[in-house]
Amino acid sequence: MKLKKELSKKPGTPLKPMSYTIKVKVNVETQGEVLPVEPQKSIKTKGSYTVRVTHGKSQRFEITPYDGYRVEAVLVDDKAINLQHQLAEIPDSNSFSYVFDDVTKNHSLTVSFAKLDEEDVIISASVRAMKVMTLIYSGHKRIVEPYSYGLTSLGNAVLRCYQVKGGSVSGQSQGWKLMKTALIGKMIVEDIDFEGTREGYNPNDSMMKTIFAAVALKDKKQ
Repeated sequence: MKLKKELSKKPGTPLKPMSYTIKVKVNVETQGEVLPVEPQKSIKTKGSYTVRVTHGKSQRFEITPYDGYRVEAVLVDDKAINLQHQLAEIPDSNSFSYVFDDVTKNHSLTVSFAKLDEEDVIISASVRAMKVMTLIYSGHKRIVEPYSYGLTSLGNAVLRCYQVKGGSVSGQSQGWKLMKTALIGKMIVEDIDFEGTREGYNPNDSMMKTIFAAVALKDKKQ
């Protein structure tokens, strides 16, 4: 009977396009929001919700931390992405965008925000502006070029920098250092730029699970 019913359909009847779901979750709603845009512009949602996307289409999301917060982590299908390289900054705003291209299966998007403190602001700004920093670390005064700032897999905030001058527990006054920011004392951002990137620098630092700011690769310094 089922076969006869199917055969009775008129030839050329268009099939309904297949669609998939993207489940969105914001861990703490009071710290930021994730809104679907293009094509789901009309949806106004907060917290956890689901967006349906037609097979083969794309869906963009706009991620915005509220004042005093930053994006801490973004998980796509339960896997952390590289914030520095997989989130696109939206010009003239505090927002970022993430796009699911050519959707052919169900997905999930989970976003966490964290409180922005003075340390985050100083270090991230220095990295992006490529400004030399003078700081105290492990009891030694050091002059460093800050290259990247992020979190380790254990959640420790760390700074990858090239030490130009100063003391060191290891006795090496120059070279690459990975500093736990919790152990950094007084910090001063100098009005001195550093140009190019030093040999051995990797913007996709393997020691960082999440990267907040990183210098783009440029011609190597001599």
